[in-house]
Amino acid sequence: SSAVDIARELRDVTRWVYVLSKSCEEVLTSGTCTFLPLGAEITNAGQICFGDKQVEGPPVDDILMATGYCYAFPFLNAQQLGLDHGPLGRFVAPLYMHAVHARRPSLCF
Repeated sequence: SSAVDIARELRDVTRWVYVLSKSCEEVLTSGTCTFLPLGAEITNAGQICFGDKQVEGPPVDDILMATGYCYAFPFLNAQQLGLDHGPLGRFVAPLYMHAVHARRPSLCF
């Protein structure tokens, strides 16, 4: 997910990163990164709580909303190029390394 990708980049330059993810089922901390399931809350003091417990880590300074992407390229003929965006438009296939069209290597995203 985009939030996880961003968290990986931020880990080395921030004090702590919290990632709220719908695929996360329990609070998991690895180093200075904590993954949180849906339902986690932030208190007025900036602390993160899940259920009735406060989550380990410093108060939140900033919030970055990474809600994902819905891909659309209205200027391209997706059928002619063999592009698939999935039922919700959340991915583009077939791409190599999420950038280069697998059958048309001169087409990059």
